[in-house]
Amino acid sequence: MQVWAADPADAVLWAGGLICDHALDGWDVMVLLPNPSNSSALQILGAKVDVHDSHSAPTDSAHPVVTISAASDDPDREPQPTCYVCGPFEEYGYGFRHRLSAGARAFKAHALRAAGLSADVAGTELFRPAMPIPLSIVRGRIDRWQNAGQCNDASNTPETCC
Repeated sequence: MQVWAADPADAVLWAGGLICDHALDGWDVMVLLPNPSNSSALQILGAKVDVHDSHSAPTDSAHPVVTISAASDDPDREPQPTCYVCGPFEEYGYGFRHRLSAGARAFKAHALRAAGLSADVAGTELFRPAMPIPLSIVRGRIDRWQNAGQCNDASNTPETCC
């Protein structure tokens, strides 16, 4: 699983529970940041951190974007990722809620404090599919991302939309 974010605090705030639960389940979770300095909050969640260049980053989204690639039974077939934008989906009418485990809530609270944010943790995080546009990932790099869209305005937070 990859999470594309502008900074560690955004990744923790919007997708910290999903990051932690997947890491606890044994997934490789990579958070890609333009400047991966001070990534201790993400390490608390069990994520690895790497830098992304501006040419491969989804730039149209105001919130972190999560890409999840499902394993395939066919070893010659590249897994097709599913992309989600973090945040409320009411105006789109679809999406999914990730219910945080007790462990994820505890780790997310510590990660929020490490990121300098309030440690109030909602029980769910919201994600909506990115616009249905072809996306190809080649060796972990997004080659094309057209208009991922913005999921909400800056006044909404996970606490107010859950």
